[in-house]
Amino acid sequence: MIPPRFATWLLDHFGHPDTLEEVQGDLLELYTYWVETVGVRKANWRYSLSVLKLLQLLTKRNSSEQYPLFLAYYLTQHIKSPFEISPKEPS
Repeated sequence: MIPPRFATWLLDHFGHPDTLEEVQGDLLELYTYWVETVGVRKANWRYSLSVLKLLQLLTKRNSSEQYPLFLAYYLTQHIKSPFEISPKEPS
């Protein structure tokens, strides 16, 4: 199972060098999971879209610059806790 080459190339060339290895590893794990659960075609699509979304957050910057505050906001809004997604139990 090999992720789409163009998306991988984009990530290699435009991703932030400090986080590139971790991001590639996480995306590869997700890609493997997606192939097993939804098939190769949808997994390719999801991988490519994920790379495009991440590139706007992880583009190369000067080493003196920090990540934008938007990154912290994005992560806190899109990571759900188990308490938010569990159904309310009747009293």
